[in-house]
Amino acid sequence: MAFIYITIFAQLLFALVVLADKFLVTSKTAIQKPVVYAFYVSLLSGAAVIFLPFGIDLIPSFKVIWLSILSTVAFVPYLIFLYRALKTADASDVSPAMGAVSAVSAFVFAYFILGERLSGNFLAGFVLLVSGTALMSYFRFNKETTVNTVLSGVLLGLSLIFMKMIFAETSFLSGFFWSRMANFAGALMFLLVPSIRSDIKLNIKKSSNGIKWFIVVSKVLAGVAFLFVSLAVDLGKVSVVNALSGVQFVFLLLFALIFNSHLSKRGYMFETVDKKHIIGQKFLATLLIVGGLALLFV
Repeated sequence: MAFIYITIFAQLLFALVVLADKFLVTSKTAIQKPVVYAFYVSLLSGAAVIFLPFGIDLIPSFKVIWLSILSTVAFVPYLIFLYRALKTADASDVSPAMGAVSAVSAFVFAYFILGERLSGNFLAGFVLLVSGTALMSYFRFNKETTVNTVLSGVLLGLSLIFMKMIFAETSFLSGFFWSRMANFAGALMFLLVPSIRSDIKLNIKKSSNGIKWFIVVSKVLAGVAFLFVSLAVDLGKVSVVNALSGVQFVFLLLFALIFNSHLSKRGYMFETVDKKHIIGQKFLATLLIVGGLALLFV
């Protein structure tokens, strides 16, 4: 059951990352294009080199390399579609909806690809977690936002499936290292496209030092959160780990209730959290998530 505690901590970190990402995609002085956002996230995956002294397999098998590439092929587009969705809708709508789609996708992929089965309390807990996560969203989407949200969720679920397959082939640290190196290589590939390279240079030139450091800190935090999610995926069932993303939105709701005036002024999220029907919806969603979490421990 340790993977559940690890996932909960990771979702607390991801809740902070969501707030940071909403700032980055809405600020006129931060990141304006999805591909630049994906470049920064993928490039900072290179920080995984800090694990080299801890017994990393320096000559991975062909299967580990191939699975790492597949994970990156799913992960990088996930970032782009998520950015696009956050650009056109509130994070309070996009993030829960994407989390629910990701959880269902991981469940389906795990069933057919990994042969992973959920039963009893784990299946009931999964259903409650996903239902609660979806209910956290108001679904105020246009067609474009809906497509971007669904695609980001499906691709994230698929990326985690590939991560689970990597961990089945090698040690956790080696698997995490090579999957991050694949992301880093993906970032370098962006630089081969002249238009993307130009956008990246322009963003670096226009961004203040404060924004640059904010991006680095935010993405390092996201990297730490993903490290813990990866560890949870290695130790437990990937569909349950993904379903526990609902806990992230309980944390976000708490942040909104505590700091609502500050978040509303900056247009981050939960700008209508004070309305009674919204509170009722969020309260029901929270009950479902907490109920699903409780079932995992029974």
